[in-house]
Amino acid sequence: MSLTEQFIQQRQETLERYQNQGYQELHDFLQESGITEAQLLVAGWLETKGSLSTTELQDYQVSEKGQKFFKELKRYQLILVNEIARTQLLKLPELKTQHPV
Repeated sequence: MSLTEQFIQQRQETLERYQNQGYQELHDFLQESGITEAQLLVAGWLETKGSLSTTELQDYQVSEKGQKFFKELKRYQLILVNEIARTQLLKLPELKTQHPV
């Protein structure tokens, strides 16, 4: 896959469509919540990719366990979280002590 201008534009348009449906990009959710990628990896909701190329935008993907929280759009290298999943994640005991007061 190539990170062409067309790809970036299509990715942004796709993200905006999902945002209009109440989804949030994982990166934005992590910044707001104080939860880290490392915590999600340890919990088994994300997993690292086996190999990376120079066109990869992230080095992890949604695990089978994480599919109940995250929607992954591999074509656009997007991981999204809907409002219900965001609320559930913030209530999980293994993540509770880490997000801001």
